[in-house]
Amino acid sequence: MASKHYSEDNLYKLVSNYIVPGYFDRFISYNSYISIIFLPITIPLSLIESIFSGAELKEKRNVAIDKIKKGDEEALTKLFLYIFNESIKFKSNFNASIAINAKLKINNPQALTVNINLPPKDFIPKNKYKILKSGEKSYSEKSRTQINEEYKDLITLICYRILHALISYLPSIHKIYLNGYAETIHKTKGHRFNACLLSCVVDIDEYDQIIVENLEPEAILSNFNLRFNYDRDYEISETTPHLYDESVVDRLIDLDTINPFTFEELISSLLNKMGLVAVTTQHSYDGGIDVIAENSNPIIGGRFVIQCKRYQNVVPVDIIRDLYGAMTHERASKGILITTSDFSNECVKFAQGKPIELINRKKLTQLLEDNKYKVAQKI
Repeated sequence: MASKHYSEDNLYKLVSNYIVPGYFDRFISYNSYISIIFLPITIPLSLIESIFSGAELKEKRNVAIDKIKKGDEEALTKLFLYIFNESIKFKSNFNASIAINAKLKINNPQALTVNINLPPKDFIPKNKYKILKSGEKSYSEKSRTQINEEYKDLITLICYRILHALISYLPSIHKIYLNGYAETIHKTKGHRFNACLLSCVVDIDEYDQIIVENLEPEAILSNFNLRFNYDRDYEISETTPHLYDESVVDRLIDLDTINPFTFEELISSLLNKMGLVAVTTQHSYDGGIDVIAENSNPIIGGRFVIQCKRYQNVVPVDIIRDLYGAMTHERASKGILITTSDFSNECVKFAQGKPIELINRKKLTQLLEDNKYKVAQKI
């Protein structure tokens, strides 16, 4: 893929003016250094020279320039790590620092995937203190719930601040796939592994309509198909990352080979284009619902629950029975069952007289094409 070029002006803003507005200081914030890797882009050599100015950095500057001239990807990465480590700092309420690597991949000229390595939960101090009248500090242990809540707030803050920078300084980007990963302990097997804890897909046009100054990071991210699971004690659980799939965004949609998760994202995208507000659910969601949509029309609107079935054979009747049960549980006004195949006669008979809509492959293909998606024809 060809490199993406930026003007020296824009790149300078990107690497040196990354200052998030001060109102974010009211959230839990930590003394942290965020390192972001941007690949692939072209950096003006004059900018490198201005960054590595001063006699003490002359040799380092010359080595960097020489390597980047030769197209050394590692040197480019190190340069950006250096820039962001020097320019991005959060205020601190205790002595701690974290290094966050966010690897950014340009999928096409208008879409990005950003995978962020977040700090683990044990980064949060286990103790808190209060200052006594004598001026001394009295320490006590935090509750498990308090630690979990602070960690939840830290994750959303980090993800949002990175997102804010990308939107501010990459105006040509239309969509960002953002996934936050952290080392965590498997709940049943006990081993440590890198889990996706937060994921969202941000449409920049929609972001521009939000007054971010009035909202906390999690509330902002919740507008963008946010996958972020935690229980009443704020214990965060693993989620499924949003993945950029060119077969949905740029290429022909092949309903025979599309993977189930991408199929759900496609249906959510289609419903949003049709005027509903639709989001995919977490894959741990009880009831088998894949997408939830809201229709604000006062007459025919309401809450819709959708199941997406990528089947080769006809959909059996037990699937639609499960959907009907989920409708009651969710107090939904309508249920929609969408498949890449067709429905059994028992399915059609069961849906009659109920607020359930069946969308088979033929009808789905028509809906996609009506909304400017390109669908591969079945041979």
